[in-house]
Amino acid sequence: MQKNKRYLTLTTVLALVFSTSCLYGANPSRVITNHLEGKTFKVHFVTVGQGDAILLESPDGRFAMIDTGPRSRKNIVIDYLHKKKVKELDFILISHSHLDHLAKTAKIIDEFKVRRVISSGFFHSTKTNEKLLKKIADTNTPAQVARRGDKFEFGSAKIRVYHPAKDASPSRQHVNDFSVVVRLSYDDIDFLFTGDAEHPSERAMMEAVKLGLIPTLESEVLKAGHHGSRTASGGRFLDTVDPKVMVISCGQKNRYGHPHAETLQNINSKGIKLLRTDVNASVIIKTDGKQISIHPSLGDQSKLYIPNIIILGGQAANEILDSIRYSSSDHDSLHPLGSAA
Repeated sequence: MQKNKRYLTLTTVLALVFSTSCLYGANPSRVITNHLEGKTFKVHFVTVGQGDAILLESPDGRFAMIDTGPRSRKNIVIDYLHKKKVKELDFILISHSHLDHLAKTAKIIDEFKVRRVISSGFFHSTKTNEKLLKKIADTNTPAQVARRGDKFEFGSAKIRVYHPAKDASPSRQHVNDFSVVVRLSYDDIDFLFTGDAEHPSERAMMEAVKLGLIPTLESEVLKAGHHGSRTASGGRFLDTVDPKVMVISCGQKNRYGHPHAETLQNINSKGIKLLRTDVNASVIIKTDGKQISIHPSLGDQSKLYIPNIIILGGQAANEILDSIRYSSSDHDSLHPLGSAA
């Protein structure tokens, strides 16, 4: 790795019109009922402003997180976890090293028992990242690296890592495309969580499917990449995933203009139901493994029934990697996982 690239280890109206039409959907025949059978798995897309924070809740009372939100003087994520009576998290999966996805991780480790932290294994240098790594080391929190093909379980849900590839190497300029992308399957319903993965990552995953390196990308629910930026959610990718529902996590009137009008138009043209945390606030999607219901905090309060169209045979999942613990007092000398110090 080049020495000049410093890494830490562990690694406006138009838009609203598009959003509203996507929410109600171009195919109303799919909006049928809100009735769910049996035990439900819940995915909470927490409104944290310009960032991502997703809480997973299994029917047996387990909790886990994918990203923890941006820096803020408010403890939105912490308060949300307390409201849901969370005491312990099976894992926190950090999609990538940008602050709008991980800034609250250290504080969560302080206030809740976190059984492990999962990441790509590379973080670029920032004070927040350094503090996070020190917190993980000081609390002896197990850390694991995720690569394509890795599998693990969360309660009765199965999770498979789709990106990055095992031989991938990051760069400071392309942190978004080193996002950990995972597909969560609960019986016959699938969720695809993409972090900030952009078009190159989407193309790589589609190619991986063609080569048989990962199974189908098809998923009923897709978390839009990079907060609805025009640099993600490409037309071919949406056709391949074929989601019935998408969620965009972004802040109101954010300085990046997310979600971009091009992305909203693309989603709308495909008849995909869209929820946005800047419009609907926190969104909870529930599934009994056969169908889903959608519960936005604001905006349209109707529940959507999505008939299952995918039946997948799951394999017994294995832990991604053995636990790896880190300790270092010299952050300038930290190296990528697996490399010599």
